[in-house]
Order: sequence, then C-alpha cells, then structure tokens
Amino acid sequence: MTRVRSLLPIALLLAAAPFLLGAHKEDTRTVYLGTYTKKGSQGIYTVRFNEKTGALTQLQLAAESADPSFLALHPSGPYLYAVNEGTAQVSAFSVDSAAGKLTLLNQKPTGGNGPCHLALDSTGRMLAVANYDGGSLATFPVGLDGRLGDRKTFIQFPGAKPHGHSTTFTADNQLLLVDDLGGDATHVYKITPDTAEITEASVAAANPGAGPRHLAIGPGKAGSKFVYVLNELNSTISRYSFAAALEKLDTVSTLPPSFHGKNSGAEIEFGSKDRYLYASNRGHDSIAVFEVAPGGVIRLVQDTAAGGHTPRSFAIDPSGKWLLAANQDSDNIVVFHIDPKTGWLKQAGVEIKLSSPVCVLFAH
Repeated sequence: MTRVRSLLPIALLLAAAPFLLGAHKEDTRTVYLGTYTKKGSQGIYTVRFNEKTGALTQLQLAAESADPSFLALHPSGPYLYAVNEGTAQVSAFSVDSAAGKLTLLNQKPTGGNGPCHLALDSTGRMLAVANYDGGSLATFPVGLDGRLGDRKTFIQFPGAKPHGHSTTFTADNQLLLVDDLGGDATHVYKITPDTAEITEASVAAANPGAGPRHLAIGPGKAGSKFVYVLNELNSTISRYSFAAALEKLDTVSTLPPSFHGKNSGAEIEFGSKDRYLYASNRGHDSIAVFEVAPGGVIRLVQDTAAGGHTPRSFAIDPSGKWLLAANQDSDNIVVFHIDPKTGWLKQAGVEIKLSSPVCVLFAH
C-alpha cells in the first residue's frame, strides 16, 4: 500500500495546495522509511517532507530489500545502511539524493539471526549491529567507498535468552552502548574506529524483567551525564548517571495511571529543544511526552494517540517542529506538530499509507 491520504479540512487543503502540488525544493527534505516486507512492501521507501507545512509527497520505492527494519545514514551523507532482519544480513547502499533512489553496494552476514538495529560512529569508519535472535553484537569496518568489510568483532551476550536490541555511539565517539533486552543489561564498550574493534568497559543491570530496548543519551554537555533507557517489557524509562560507568538513578512509567492493558515500549528520542523526551507505546498506541528538568529528572506531561496501531518507531525532524510516527499494524505514518513552548504533540492532519512501516529516518 502506497496511497497518500490527507486528513486536513477542506479549507486547510486549499491553503496547502501549492505545497502539495509542487513544494519548493528548499522547503522539503527526504525521509527514508524502513519496512517489513511480508505484507506487500518491497523494501526501503522515500517520501518528501515539507518542513513548513508538514505535507508528505512523492512516496516511492527507493530500493528492493528484504525486511529492512532499521536504517542508518553515513555521517557524510552519500551512503545508507539497513539491517535485513529476515535474512540475517546488513546491506550498504549508495544514495542518489536527486532521484530518491538507493543502489546496493554489498551485503554482509551479521553472524546472528534477526538483526534489528544498527549505527555508525561519527567518523563513518565502523558500523555496529545488534542481533535480536540469539542475542549478539557485530561490528564491521566501512570503506571510503561506503562498502562494508568483513565482520571484525562478534560478541555473544551471556544468559539463557539474550536479545540484542540497540547500538548507540556516544557524541565524543569514545564508547558504544548496547541494550540486551533478554539479558536485562546495557553494555558499554570502548571503540577503535580505525579497526572497528571494541572492548567491553562495563555492564549496567536493568530491573529484572524490564527488557531494555532502545536508549537516548542526554543532549549537550550537561545532558550527556545521563542515559535514558526505554524498557520494552515493563513500559518504563530508567535514568542512569553516565560517568565512568552507568548507574541507575530512577525509573518512570511511559503509561498514564489509568491504563491497565497490555503494552510494550518501542522508541525513545529527544526533541531538538533538549527539554522534552518522547517515547512510543505499543498497546496503548500512544506517544508519551516527558519534560526534562535541569537535573535530568523526567516527568510525563502528555500521552497522545499515535494515529494508528503499534507505533514501532518515530523520528523528529531536524527543525524540531515535527514528529513522524510509523504505525506498523495500521500501515500508516502520521505527522504531528510539536508545540515549541510545551513540547506537546498535535496531529497535523496528514498521513501516508505504507505497508508495515517500522523505521523513520530523516536525511541530513
């Protein structure tokens, strides 16, 4: 399904018509969309996003690829990488930004089944992949031509049912943080970008049964003292102090007190203003908004309907004015406006239909 639909009232549609029919190129930005390909999707898609109006146009297939469930851009821009969850591979693509197309450069096996997350360091010389099934981590060197070299490091997480679920490099490019959902742990590694090698520095234990999935490092020099881990299984966010190692400080729910149904946490990201943190709930089908106090403590201030079912992923545009939520089980991506004063979300009245969207990535 690739039908574009607008929910705007008629008056707003008429006002937005010049943008929908032909937005100025300088006002639009490419957004890459990862999908599961079992229900009709063919791979990685692109759509043009208007940063002034929130309109989405020109949805098209950028590259055929099997289950590209998470995407990452090279810091220099011309290369994109995707995990292929169903085939246990990671793919490298060159980017034709003018045509909105991707060309496959090469693929490498990740060494474990179900690769579900990946990230590049700030130099673009190494890539890290988390394997969900079996619970492992792999690193790869990245060439100057964007191609992936042979796997350099493979780490099997301990325990009965480990599940690697995220890879996050620190802003100073010294460390790699990896969530193990099944092992209830976040691992910290020292990195050597030149060789794509890593060595474990420390491990932080989560609450038993929490299931750490994704994390966000506080922005700025002061904020980087804290790491916020979204726990999938108990729908919470745990705040850790971050110095020589991670030390758990406190934990808050991503759900309103009135909700008692089944839910699992999915995505977490800071807004560009640094004062607000966002997390998605699958089951409650909402995006939770947290206010961040100067000391790093977070407080739930809003939970708003995601506009569909199972918001697996979302992304905030570089201007910090918009949030795009990918609802996996209702086959739609919904646009929200972010209030600059309160951080609150409001549906902008625009969505696109796409089969099983699971990742949203704004181009540089």
